Amino acid sequence: MYGELVTRLSRSVALQGQAVYDYEKANQPEHQKNAFTTQRQVLWTKPEAGWIKVNVDAALNKKEGVMGFGLVMRDQEGTFLAAKCIRKRGLWESVVAEALALYHETVFGREKGVQHIVIKGDAKQITYAIHEKGLNTSMVGHLIGDVKLNLNIFPRWQVNHVHREGNRVAHGLARMALQQVNDTVWSKECPSCIRDIILTEQLLYQ
Repeated sequence: MYGELVTRLSRSVALQGQAVYDYEKANQPEHQKNAFTTQRQVLWTKPEAGWIKVNVDAALNKKEGVMGFGLVMRDQEGTFLAAKCIRKRGLWESVVAEALALYHETVFGREKGVQHIVIKGDAKQITYAIHEKGLNTSMVGHLIGDVKLNLNIFPRWQVNHVHREGNRVAHGLARMALQQVNDTVWSKECPSCIRDIILTEQLLYQ
């Protein structure tokens, strides 16, 4: 009874948020409607049936000299499957941190037995590097090479760019990882810090 009540309340909140969005969009001046369209397109979307979608992100704490990585897995229904926070001592350029986050996700996906994987991150440079042919001679070239090797273990895979607005769950976990002492893994039970976001996104796209 309580669980059903929570689900109904969450659905109501999600739909109310959608209604507010639709109203504001409809009443925007013409020159601002494109901005609303762009914002709409960067929300989280579900993968195709049979695929697992993973959002990844990295965060830096320059003062403490640490990096945090957030990884979140969901299925085609938007249901939470697993997540991981990783904290690493050392401070690199943000592009290196994002490449490391992607590397850790390919390892995590293999550990979880994922077959068809869609990886979404908000580091456009890294996403483009994954799809480039030939040797990558940049500062993250060796990492990109390792990521590609890991990706080729999956029967089918995709790596795509998403704007920050569509990557909120991974961003939240990456920030949380900066405060962790040890790596943390969640299976089935969603971390409390991203539970509301996951539920709202799931309800909006049912």
